[in-house]
Amino acid sequence: MTAAAVVAGLLAGAGAGIAPPEVTLVAIVGITVIVLVALHPPFGAYLLLATTPLLAGMGRGLLVPLLRPHEAIAALIIAGLLVHLAVGAASPDRIRLRLSFGPSTVRSCSWRSPAQFFPSSS
Repeated sequence: MTAAAVVAGLLAGAGAGIAPPEVTLVAIVGITVIVLVALHPPFGAYLLLATTPLLAGMGRGLLVPLLRPHEAIAALIIAGLLVHLAVGAASPDRIRLRLSFGPSTVRSCSWRSPAQFFPSSS
């Protein structure tokens, strides 16, 4: 985590000399969102839920050319998820999801009639 902060600081310093401060700030925020979503994917859902009411009425091209602000945040979240998947696929100790569907699963998940839950009248 400290290495990521050092790299972000170096990129911010380099970007400040090359680009205007607004562009550098947007790039730092974008990279931070991608890294946070890559480290903890539910953060992307929290961010999208938190920013939707704030950005819902903004028009296309207002903050980001050709995109609504909400679409730009969604693109950053998708980029973070792709980084998360790429890093997870590259690691050898990847946890795999195992699903088993046996007779007990089918029996417990099957549809039940409401009449089954009422006592019989006889």
